[in-house]
Amino acid sequence: MNYLTNTMDIGNKDKLRAIILAGGKGDKIFPYNSKWQKSCLTIGNVPNIIRIIDQLEKAGIEDTVVLVDYLDTQVTYNLRDYKKVKIVKTSPNTIRNDIYNGIGDKDAIIYYGDVYVSDEDINNLLLTFINQGSCILLEKKNNNFRYSDYICANEKDGIIRSIYGHPREHYVNSRIGGVFAIENSLSEYIRYCPETFLNVPVGGMPPTEFFLEQCIMNAIEDHKEISAVYVNRPIVDMDFPWDILFANEKYCIEEVGKLEENKIGINVHISDKAKINGKLYIGDNSIIGDNVLIKGNCFIGDNTIIENGVIIEENCVIGHDSIINDYCKILSNTVIGNHNKIGFTAEISGVTFDRVSMVHHSQIFGVVGRGTDIAAGCQVAIMRFDDLENPNRVGNKVYNNRFSNAAFLGDNTRTGIGNIFYPGVKIGSNCALAPGAVIQKDVQNNKIVFVNQDLIIKDWDSDRYGW
Repeated sequence: MNYLTNTMDIGNKDKLRAIILAGGKGDKIFPYNSKWQKSCLTIGNVPNIIRIIDQLEKAGIEDTVVLVDYLDTQVTYNLRDYKKVKIVKTSPNTIRNDIYNGIGDKDAIIYYGDVYVSDEDINNLLLTFINQGSCILLEKKNNNFRYSDYICANEKDGIIRSIYGHPREHYVNSRIGGVFAIENSLSEYIRYCPETFLNVPVGGMPPTEFFLEQCIMNAIEDHKEISAVYVNRPIVDMDFPWDILFANEKYCIEEVGKLEENKIGINVHISDKAKINGKLYIGDNSIIGDNVLIKGNCFIGDNTIIENGVIIEENCVIGHDSIINDYCKILSNTVIGNHNKIGFTAEISGVTFDRVSMVHHSQIFGVVGRGTDIAAGCQVAIMRFDDLENPNRVGNKVYNNRFSNAAFLGDNTRTGIGNIFYPGVKIGSNCALAPGAVIQKDVQNNKIVFVNQDLIIKDWDSDRYGW
């Protein structure tokens, strides 16, 4: 579907090029930064970079350049079937010129590869661009973020008056959404932008690096008019590990939740003993077996088996080639990856990436990395005794939201029987945890955690009970 069929003529469309920035390292998203390019993190089991390109193509934009740097081969692998997409290797020292050269003689949609924006809001941005010229997506303040953590804007009467970096609340009324529609005449502001962010509070300490937002601020100071386009649905900027949960929850609510009719693939079997209270989107060769309860809408991939007393709550996604069985429970707005094995009374809320195994009474709330094994009896503390929002430290700053108290387990890590994870802990990739370990603080990549146990042994015999 081309959302702009009735509003964008061929000439305008042919002048428009998309530039997707997919090179950032993303240290703040630990433990997923060592093995993931942020633009390739999955939302609803689809890498975000693919979701963005498909979204732009639906809107009629097929001229796309992707700038890559950190873990660039992960991006090129994901885009191997997108032959029309041009991939350009960049670096922190060359990104300014690479964006400028990528725009060339065209107008541009510049899109950060780690943001999740709805189709509706991208459509509104493009319509505004056609009718009013250069514009930026903005988001009004809500409980999911604080202005001091982002680059923000002061908007009045639909026009952006100024842009600030990590400001105090009274300077701004919105945050920058990570998608920019730029007329070609503004590209010179990218070419000559200073190598830092200038408009910050007194005492603010911006890093020495290129900021596209500073280019826009320079244009505003030269009296160029930049329109504001407010989103109708929250934007997720995947900077922190809990943002993966926000993005996938948004997908489950907005995409899975709006399914209005069943879409069943070929060779699908649904047992007469299963109870389904929502609509299903099921891929080919999948099975829903006896005594399965699906409480709401659900997306299910190809070659997946769901059987024997499984409970799946509202608006969930189950990947392809997975086995979900034996009285396990999938909570609302949860995304289960491909090639997963979830079974035997396990309970999961959040996101699992591909090839996760989780069985035997384990209860997990959070994000489970690719190829990670959740052993029997593992618990995230919030599931049972601590349901408050807990502060989570990243670097020298503390963050607090309803997902910051989840557990975040990196890729290819093995947990031990009976591990307990305190709210908010982060376990790196390639780690191993000993049985019985209580994880109270973050564990960095490539670590093994042992339990130092003291045993007290005393006499104990039948005389104790009077024989």
